[in-house]
Amino acid sequence: MDPEEIAIEERKLRIEEQKLEIEREKLKLEDRKAKWTTASVLTSVLVAGATISFGAWSVQSTAKSQLQTETAKLMFTGDDSGTAVGKGLAMVDVLGDALPKDFQGKLLDNKWRTDYLKRYPSRDANYEQKIELIKTLAASPKKRRKIIENWCLMFHDDTWVEQSFGTANVPDACRPKK
Repeated sequence: MDPEEIAIEERKLRIEEQKLEIEREKLKLEDRKAKWTTASVLTSVLVAGATISFGAWSVQSTAKSQLQTETAKLMFTGDDSGTAVGKGLAMVDVLGDALPKDFQGKLLDNKWRTDYLKRYPSRDANYEQKIELIKTLAASPKKRRKIIENWCLMFHDDTWVEQSFGTANVPDACRPKK
């Protein structure tokens, strides 16, 4: 082989080595691309999972909050604290663990219920009638004694008149018989 052919062969060999090096660099680049693509996909999946989890938590939290609000509204609709406690106990029976533990605990605790009913006594059964009595007394002050006497005849067991207007202002008909 002559020197010129050897030089050509050496050049071809160098070119092949350069091609091989370029191919190695391409493979490294493809490997990096694959890693970044995998990281990108995993990040997207993680973000989507976190978004779905947060959404589910948020919906559950909102529903729980709304249940608590509606429970409180239902309990305290009305004028009677005994009814409120009764409604609360019924909700504990029906809804159970859907209600907060402290809410259930208070309602199921006899001492708490007793204290609650003392703090917030039930409204008098004759409340509306008493309001009407006061309006009637205000409208007819000259007939006060007769109006009170009629009241006592209708509600003979009620001591409210004597407590409210004083013994001196209450006709004998309102006093318990001895």
